[in-house]
Amino acid sequence: MTQTYNHGTFLLARILLVAVFIFSGATKLMDWSGGIGEMEALGLPFPALCLASTIAVQILASLSLIAGVFVRVSAVFLAGFTILATLIAHDFWNFSGIDQLLQATTVLEHASIIAGFLLVVLLHKNLCRD
Repeated sequence: MTQTYNHGTFLLARILLVAVFIFSGATKLMDWSGGIGEMEALGLPFPALCLASTIAVQILASLSLIAGVFVRVSAVFLAGFTILATLIAHDFWNFSGIDQLLQATTVLEHASIIAGFLLVVLLHKNLCRD
């Protein structure tokens, strides 16, 4: 494979990896009161601060990762954010039956996303010119 192919493929992978974070952050930004309600429903203190922080991490780190600026730092921030969000919002151990299965499945999906960010951290130096 050529370096150009590697670079383009890696860029596409980064875009696909963060698309959900950009969408989620933009949705929260456009529906601030709904986002506050989400933070309150999770029992988080200082819901406005939590919401603003969530939006900032989701959008800014995602755009940085796509742009090739501070890629490793952005990937680490998004991986950490995903770990925290998963532990806070998808506590499958507190559910039973089908609800537990659905929450556990979401946790595994998020683990896959975290793995994607770890791959970005590991591969960035070798696959990018930025």
